[in-house]
Amino acid sequence: MGSSAALPNHLSGFGRPVPDDENSIEYLLDVIKEYDESTVGIDPLVLYHRDGIQPDQVAQTPIHKIPKNLRTPHTSYMKNPLSKYTISL
Repeated sequence: MGSSAALPNHLSGFGRPVPDDENSIEYLLDVIKEYDESTVGIDPLVLYHRDGIQPDQVAQTPIHKIPKNLRTPHTSYMKNPLSKYTISL
């Protein structure tokens, strides 16, 4: 934990510098939300804050999760098909 004055330097070290026209605390909240809603989750933020581990390039640019209502029933994350009937090709 630190002061809000140190936040721009902290975020720059993470690879997410605060834009000149942004409030640093609001920007941090936006970054946290972006990671929370992404496929990588907030782990890169936690590891950087806790252990000083720099995120790799992939973690610096998180990819948003696909909303559950837009997922197709044939994606690999599902353990069982939606139907009890399957077709083997």
